[in-house]
Amino acid sequence: MAKTLYEDRKLIKTYDLHPFEDLCVVGLDTKHKSRTDHFYWDPRVLLAVDPLKIENADQCGIVQTVLYKRVDVSSDERFGKWCAKGKVALVTEGRQRVRWARGATLLRQERGDEHDVVFVNSREMTGTELQNWIRSRAANVVREASDPISLAYEMLELRGMGLADETIASTYALKIPDIQDQMRLLDLSPKSQDLIRTKRLSETGAKLLREMTHVEQDAELDKMLEAGTKLTVENVRAVQRTSKVRAAGKGKARPAGDDEDLVGVKLTLKQIHKLAVVVGKGEIETEPFLGKILNVLCGKTAGKGIKGMTKVLREIGVEVE
Repeated sequence: MAKTLYEDRKLIKTYDLHPFEDLCVVGLDTKHKSRTDHFYWDPRVLLAVDPLKIENADQCGIVQTVLYKRVDVSSDERFGKWCAKGKVALVTEGRQRVRWARGATLLRQERGDEHDVVFVNSREMTGTELQNWIRSRAANVVREASDPISLAYEMLELRGMGLADETIASTYALKIPDIQDQMRLLDLSPKSQDLIRTKRLSETGAKLLREMTHVEQDAELDKMLEAGTKLTVENVRAVQRTSKVRAAGKGKARPAGDDEDLVGVKLTLKQIHKLAVVVGKGEIETEPFLGKILNVLCGKTAGKGIKGMTKVLREIGVEVE
C-alpha cells in the first residue's frame, strides 16, 4: 500500500512492505559475512535484538521510515531465494527496525491475531540520499582502514553500481589515478592479496609485481618466504630486476653482480626501435612485458608515439633519453 507524506517540505511516496517477504537485510537473510562480500553489508546486523523494541513494534508498529535500494541480485547465489525475484529491496537504513517488525510479526502469529503482520513503512533512497550515504560510509571505511585489498573491493563495488571514477575519487578524497591504482591491486594473485591483507607484503612492494603473471608472482614470493626474506620494497624490486635480466638474456639468469650493472641503464629511441624489431621477429625469447614496447612502436595501443613509448618504458623501469 502506497502512502503520500511530506518530509522536509517535499512530497514523498512510501510503501507498507512485508518485513519477511519484501525487505532483504544483507548478512541476515543472505550468506554474506563481511563488507568485502557485499557493499550493503553492515556489522550492526550482528547485534542482539532488544525484546522491548519488539514489544513496542507489536503495540505501535514501525513509526520511522526505513530506507532501501532496489538492486538486481539474480546473479549472486549467496542471496538464496531472493535470486528468483531479480530486483530486491536491500535495506540501507533501518535494519534494526526491520528486525523489530519481524519479531513483532512472529508474536502476533503466535497469538493468532487477525492482523498478524507488522508492515514496515518504507521508501527507496533518492539519488542525493544515496550519494550522501556512500560518502558517509566511505569515510568510515577509510577511517577503519582494514586493509588495502578490502578498500579496493569497496571502490570496485562503487564502480559496479555505475559511479564514475571521478565520483569515487571525490568520495574518498583521492585523485583519480590513486583510485585506479588502488583497484589494480585486485589484479594481483590471491597469494599476493593475502600477504597484503596480513601486512606481510607492503602495498608499494606488491605493485612492483604486477607485470608478472600470477604463477610468476607466487613462485617469487614463495622463494622469498622460504628464505626468510622480508617482503620489503627493495627486496621485491630486486626480484623484479632479476626477472627483467632473465628476459634480456634469452631466459638465462645472470650472476648477482651483473644485475647491479644494469641498474640505471639508458637507451636511445633508435636502440629501443631495434629491440622491438628483434622481438617482433622472434630472434630472442622475452617475457610478455616487452610485448608492450612492440605494441606501442607499432601504434597498436592508445599511447602510441614517443610519449607512449616513454610511458610504457618507464613503467617497466627503463630510463629513456
